[in-house]
Parts: sequence; structure tokens; C-alpha cells
Amino acid sequence: MDGQFDKLKYDADGLIPIIVQDVANGQVLMMAYMNREAIEKTLATGKVHTYSRSRGRLALKGESSRHFQHVKELRTDCDRDVLLVASTDMSHYLSADRGKALDQLAALGY
Repeated sequence: MDGQFDKLKYDADGLIPIIVQDVANGQVLMMAYMNREAIEKTLATGKVHTYSRSRGRLALKGESSRHFQHVKELRTDCDRDVLLVASTDMSHYLSADRGKALDQLAALGY
């Protein structure tokens, strides 16, 4: 995706909005922003990294709760000004009934 970074339409602050969606059920989990470094870290680690405008730094989704969002797919819209991140949202599975959660995780390949 290296060459693709330059084709994305970042705003004046070097950010692009992202929508994170649960790959299992299509539920929208959050809207956030990424800069180029956040995209690179996301691709390198497989975990959602965002740019926190309030903190002025990169943020790993789940860095404090340990409920990471694991990326399954990263896409852009036709205008290349928004990214869609399909991920697994671990907090959903951890808060559900433990037996059911383990079955769901197994079905997703974990």
C-alpha cells in the first residue's frame, strides 16, 4: 500500500477520517482519524491505530483496556477521502457470556 498512501486525500492537518466496522455483524464501532503513521502502524501490527486529535499523538485502540480491534480489511471509498476498517471488536466478546464468546471467537478463527 506504500504507493497508495499518496493517493489518499488527507485534510490540511494530514488526517483522514476512518470508520471502524465489526467484520462479524457490520456494526459501526467508531469514527476516528488516522495520519500516515497510524495507517502504517495499523498495517504493520494488524491492530487499529488512530491519531488522537485531543492528545496530539498516535493511539492504539485498546492500549488501556487491552480490548484491541484486530484489522481484517482496510478499504477506501471511491473518492479516497475516507477509510473503512473491518475489524474484530474484542470488547464485545469479552463482555458476552463466556461460553458463547469463546464459540464466537473460535468461529472467527481465534
